[in-house]
Amino acid sequence: MKLPNSVTLGFIAKLSGGNVVGDQNILIDRVAENPQYSTEEDLVLVFDPKHLKELANVKAKAYIIPASYPDVLNKPHIMVDKPLFALKNILEMVKPPRFYPEKGIHPTAIIDHTAKIDPTAAIGPYVVIGSNTVIGAETIIMPNCVIGGKVKIGHNCLIYPLVTIGDYVTIGNNVILQQGSSVGADGFAYVTKDPSVIEKRLKGDFTLDPTANPHHKIPHIGSVVIEDNVELGSNSTVARGTIGDTKIGQGTKIDDLVVVAHNVVIGEECLIAGLNGFGGSARIGNKVVIAGDCGLKDHVVVGNEVIIEAMSGVMWDIKDGEVQGGIPAVNTKERFKQMAHIRQLPKIFKEFRQLKKQIQELEAKLK
Repeated sequence: MKLPNSVTLGFIAKLSGGNVVGDQNILIDRVAENPQYSTEEDLVLVFDPKHLKELANVKAKAYIIPASYPDVLNKPHIMVDKPLFALKNILEMVKPPRFYPEKGIHPTAIIDHTAKIDPTAAIGPYVVIGSNTVIGAETIIMPNCVIGGKVKIGHNCLIYPLVTIGDYVTIGNNVILQQGSSVGADGFAYVTKDPSVIEKRLKGDFTLDPTANPHHKIPHIGSVVIEDNVELGSNSTVARGTIGDTKIGQGTKIDDLVVVAHNVVIGEECLIAGLNGFGGSARIGNKVVIAGDCGLKDHVVVGNEVIIEAMSGVMWDIKDGEVQGGIPAVNTKERFKQMAHIRQLPKIFKEFRQLKKQIQELEAKLK
């Protein structure tokens, strides 16, 4: 990756919060995408310990390595405490400009006459904004978004194309809604007049009944509250509450294709990876990390600073600070013990058969 301008290694060190070892005045104009494919003109970022062992075969002008690595390099390099944070600062320096609509309202946009749009906001082509909606300063709404009535959107928000925001939704400041995300659709809630299949099975009734028992939609009169500095990934959905509001706490980042059901409350500064599903009224604490492809049961309560590993099924409440995984999710240490025991089953079964045979032989002798 070529930098817009040549900069010194010392400048990059200052930018990344690291310390230079060697010549800080050498000029850098390229950053390698991968150490294995670098050239003698590149700056190489070595974040994976396995690459440290291969540095003798890596061609580079200079390196960035974690301060925790042993300093065995004979070329200029920068030592940083947090490599990913250093990478963030470097990428912010070189990122290309995005193409956003100009400030003001595009002539093709359809804006209800009661809506209040800050003059510094940018409303792109074919945007629809409903009655009594308020759009804050410096907010950018890109083409083909639909925003309902009585919506409140704070300042400096970025709403990408094809986002849909339902009536009465409240969105804070500095919020990013990625392409195709949906906020404020009705939740998935139905009821039958007579006992449903689920109700019957839970009571132990397994008889079949061909009689019609239609599902009646439960109205959703709550809404959605998204606090400051939240990001919602592409094609993710946040359903409105049945009675109260569905809430996403400040600083939480949600990846693509995540389903947040009605009345879910997600705390502050959480990281939620893609393909996760939250059952209705689940409660998630602060600084929770949920890896990809997990499912959380309705009404489950997850404590603060919990980590849930990928492809887990959370069926029960989780206490503060735990690391859990598996289906159903259990404490990781306990799960590893269970896995170790499972691996021993063939050996245990073989021993069991031998013991059973010996007992049978002893019984035969006693008779």
